[in-house]
Amino acid sequence: MNGVKRGVMMRYPRKKGSLQLSINAIVILIMAITILGIGLGFIRSQWTKLQDDMDDVSKEIKNQIIDQIRESGKILSFNNVDIQIQKGKEDKFYFGVKNTYGQERKFGFVIECVQKQKDSSTTDCDETVYGGMGLGGESWFPSFFPTANIPAGEVKVMPITMQIPNADPDTYEMEFRVYAGDDTGGDPDPDDETTIVAQETFYITVK
Repeated sequence: MNGVKRGVMMRYPRKKGSLQLSINAIVILIMAITILGIGLGFIRSQWTKLQDDMDDVSKEIKNQIIDQIRESGKILSFNNVDIQIQKGKEDKFYFGVKNTYGQERKFGFVIECVQKQKDSSTTDCDETVYGGMGLGGESWFPSFFPTANIPAGEVKVMPITMQIPNADPDTYEMEFRVYAGDDTGGDPDPDDETTIVAQETFYITVK
């Protein structure tokens, strides 16, 4: 009898220990899921806030460029004409174009490097640096839209993403040209200089 009782009593602690282990595992799992949920919620809220802040900045820049065009009477304006950028890193700036015609038109855009400013050995650009319609060479503006339709009397503000993979540290004089399409809605012709409606200079300093 004693042997049987001892045998029975020896099984109870094992079951209790296994049950306790299972409860601990469930508690840890619940805590991990809770912490993960809190973490994801925090990341989501921060990302939403960041997106809202970026939208606010973009709206502020757009309004600034529109005001500049209205006050100056120009067709073309930038939010920054003296851009500083680290080689290999991505940056963004904005430009605005006003349609002064009486109907919607298609406009084309070209950016070209004109010359270096600091290198005393040569003022020429190393390569044809471009963005926009019909040019060859190395593009510093991978997501630049070459054309845009703009309603009559409206100002359209557009971003330009810029990334310079290879360039000597220097300040580069850049030329931005705006071409107007014809009144039938045809595409602008970058080879026809008579269709240039605006031309501005800005600078990119590569560090």
